Amino acid sequence: MFKTMLFSVEGSEYAVLRVRLEDETLFAQTGSLVLIDASLRVEVTSYENLLKRALRKLFTGESLFLLKVSGRGEVWLAPPLPGSVEALELRDDCFVLQDHAYLAHFGDLTFSVEHKGLKSLLGTELVWLKVCGRGTLWVSGYGHLFWTRVGPDRLLDPLHFVAFRLAPYELEGPTEGLKNGLFDGELDFIRFREPTEVLVQSRIVPPLAKVVSRFTPQKAVKSFLLKRRPL
Repeated sequence: MFKTMLFSVEGSEYAVLRVRLEDETLFAQTGSLVLIDASLRVEVTSYENLLKRALRKLFTGESLFLLKVSGRGEVWLAPPLPGSVEALELRDDCFVLQDHAYLAHFGDLTFSVEHKGLKSLLGTELVWLKVCGRGTLWVSGYGHLFWTRVGPDRLLDPLHFVAFRLAPYELEGPTEGLKNGLFDGELDFIRFREPTEVLVQSRIVPPLAKVVSRFTPQKAVKSFLLKRRPL
């Protein structure tokens, strides 16, 4: 019989995940810890047992470490972006998720790289992780999260999915007139060969980053110099 953890998600667009441990172990993304009972033990562990560190370092510039929380008590976690948190229950099946969507997990889960590519304006490549096994996986997204069913008759924007249940798919170029200015050239879309469940986020990070970059010190100085009148 599969054991699940007691948890609740507080809030919607600015969600906090509360998990109750009963002599159990939870793994979570570094920087996500909000509050923790003093009875719990916290360690910092590497991705080595989840995903080969060499691959992780090659594909992303993110932290190679996770929080390992164990014992009896309650812990609160929050994602880095304003948005929702969703629990994915895996029962000997697989999900594909955006690399940045991972928040925490419990159980016997294995992680591998499913796909990498689509270099964004942030200078980083988007990485998709494949998570398989038995356990609970908590993911987060930017904005509102909702489930939908996508089949061969629809094209899915790869920036707007948080996770999908593994199904045969292919990447293909957009139809006439569909281009994304956030990437060089045309942006690939996902076409599933058979219907599957997809968790979609209502917002994506690149447009926000593009707006924020206009107000960074480097941009401000450059703008000031360009606008100055010659003496």
